[in-house]
Amino acid sequence: MATVQPFKGVIYNPGKADYQEITCPPYDVINPGLHQDLYNRHPYNSVRLELPMEENRYQSAAERWTAWRNEKVLVADERPAIYVYDQTFVTKSGKKVTRKGFLARLKTQPFTDRVIMPHERTLAKAKTDRLNLFKETAANFSPIFILYRDPELTIDDLLADTRDEVPFMDVIDYQGAHNLVWRLKSGPLLEKIQNYFEKERVYIADGHHRYETALAYSELRASQNPAHTGNEAYNFVMAYFTNMDDPDLVVYPTHRLVHGIPEALIGGLDALLPDAFSVSNLASEAELKAFLAEKATGRLGLVRKEPSGLKWTGLTFLGNESFFEGTGIPAEVRKLDVSVLHRIVFTRFLGISQEAQDQQVNLHYSKDWDETVREVSAGKSRLAVLMNPTPVSSVVEVCNSGHVMPQKSTFFYPKVITGIAFHDLNGD
Repeated sequence: MATVQPFKGVIYNPGKADYQEITCPPYDVINPGLHQDLYNRHPYNSVRLELPMEENRYQSAAERWTAWRNEKVLVADERPAIYVYDQTFVTKSGKKVTRKGFLARLKTQPFTDRVIMPHERTLAKAKTDRLNLFKETAANFSPIFILYRDPELTIDDLLADTRDEVPFMDVIDYQGAHNLVWRLKSGPLLEKIQNYFEKERVYIADGHHRYETALAYSELRASQNPAHTGNEAYNFVMAYFTNMDDPDLVVYPTHRLVHGIPEALIGGLDALLPDAFSVSNLASEAELKAFLAEKATGRLGLVRKEPSGLKWTGLTFLGNESFFEGTGIPAEVRKLDVSVLHRIVFTRFLGISQEAQDQQVNLHYSKDWDETVREVSAGKSRLAVLMNPTPVSSVVEVCNSGHVMPQKSTFFYPKVITGIAFHDLNGD
C-alpha cells in the first residue's frame, strides 16, 4: 500500500537563522499583508522560496535555493530521519490540545491505485503554479497534509520516546500554535513506521494541488530519465502525517459568502427554501449558533442584511433526494452539508453554476465566523452561509467511495507551517 520513508531534510543552519523568524504558512493561505510582513521579517524567511514576490518568482526561488545551500544557510541532514512534529494550541472552545504527527516522504501514486485518497476537486491554475516551482527548483518546500487510520495509536506510541529529547525547532507560529520538532533517526523505529504503512492507505486532508503537482512532476522526471528506477527522490513528496483517530484532531468549518448575483434571486430565496428545508427564523446570532450546535450534521445557517438589520435563518435539510437525481452524486457525498448547500441552495435556488462555484465567481470563503458576519453587516456580501464542520468519518467515507467533495469542505486546524525541513528532489 503506502510507501512512507525517512528522508534527508534540508534544514536551516541554526548559526545563520532563528526558526522563529523564518517559518511561514502554506502558500495558499498567505494574504498580501502577511506576505509583505514575512518578507520584511527576515531575509531568509522560507516564504522567499515558497512564494517569491519577484516577477520572475520561479527563477528567484531557484536562485535562492542554490545560493542559500552554497552559503550554508540551509544544510542537508547527514542521514535520513522522520521529523516528529507536535502542535499545541487552544481551540475555539478554549481547550488546550496537542496534535501529534511527523514529517516523512510519501511515494506518489495515481489516485486510481486507491492507496492515496483525495477528497476534494482541484483547479488547473494552482497546479500549474506549483508545477512551475517544482520544475525550476527541483525541491519540495511545503508538506502536504496526510491522515492515516490508527485506532490503537500504534504510531503515536512509537513516536512518544522522542519527547524526552531537546527539540531542534521550537516556534510560536502565525496562528499562535506552539510548534515543536524532533529528529527521529533510530533505525528500528523508522523500520516499524515504514512497515505499518505498507498495509495502509492514506487520505489527503490538505494539499491536493501540491500532491497532484508532485505526481505530475515525478512522471515528467521519469519520462526524462532512461535509468529511472522508481526509487529516486523525485518519486516522493514531503508530507505531514497525523492520526485521524487521535481525539485531539480538530476540524473547523469553512463558511461561504455570496456576491455578484441578481438581487431578485436573493429576494426570492425565502419562497424556495421550504421545498428542501425546515426553516427556522431566529432572533439573534446567539440563537443561530445554538441552532447549529444542536445537531452536528444536516443544518445550515443563513445571515442576510435587510433594511432592518441582519436576518438570521436556520435550515434543516428534509432529505429530499429528488434534488440530486441525474447528478451522478453518490450517497456518501449527497448527505454532506456542503453538498446540500452547493447543489440545492447555490445551483438550484441561486443559479450559481458548477463552473462559477469552481472558479469562485460568485463565492468566496472564510474560516472565521466573526469575519463572515462582519462582511455581511458591512454590505460586502449579500448573503453568508454558516456551517458546521464536516466529520472526519465522512471524509473517509467519501474517499473510500472513490468520489470527492465540493471545494473547501474541510479545514484541519492548525495549518502545518513551512520551513521545518525541505525535500531535495535531486537528493538521495
